Amino acid sequence: MSNELTYILGAGASFQSIPVVKTFNKRLLKFEKFLQNEGSRFTGDERRKYNEAANSYQRLFHEFSSHHSFDTYFKKLFHLGDFENINNKKRLLNLYFLWEHSQSSLIYNNQDDKESFVKQSLFDRRYDALIAGLLKPVSGKAETLCNVNFVTWNYDINLLNSIKNFFYPKQSYENFLEEISTNEFVWSIGDKIKIININGYFFNSGLNSVVDLTNIHIDSIIQ
Repeated sequence: MSNELTYILGAGASFQSIPVVKTFNKRLLKFEKFLQNEGSRFTGDERRKYNEAANSYQRLFHEFSSHHSFDTYFKKLFHLGDFENINNKKRLLNLYFLWEHSQSSLIYNNQDDKESFVKQSLFDRRYDALIAGLLKPVSGKAETLCNVNFVTWNYDINLLNSIKNFFYPKQSYENFLEEISTNEFVWSIGDKIKIININGYFFNSGLNSVVDLTNIHIDSIIQ
């Protein structure tokens, strides 16, 4: 085997758990519906927060729908110098992806038509298979056969989750991310695994406290 392997990961690498461009916008509306349903359980200020959040996703849906993808939309904002808008919209986007990795997302997994996204699992199982195939056959120890690089522009945390499963199974997500973070764009596991995320750190937009994937904290997107 080569002394080093490099994988380039795009959206299709996560399609079992995260929608690709063709079905993304419709799936975003499922999260809006989730927020509306959750808000209906409350009254007063709490309900207002959920309603405001749901309205934010409705606006985000229309903005994304007028572009080929949300990546194109963010590139346009970047060239316009509208960084505040980028940060605010990415906070919404990041919370949506966290929801896709939570149990509550499975409730909204019905297929409306042939072009709708149907989730097969909370985390794409192929990532675990990929990491397992890169490890030496040594019991009780996770060690790669060679140096491995992952270059990705995905917003989901499928890859990080699978690496955590093998290398840091007992750590919390917060401690795990703190330990492997090199900078905003790079994570390292020792000198053997390096992850370069073109879009930057998944939790860098005010979502640092939202690391428990079984919970969605609506206050994280309400100023």
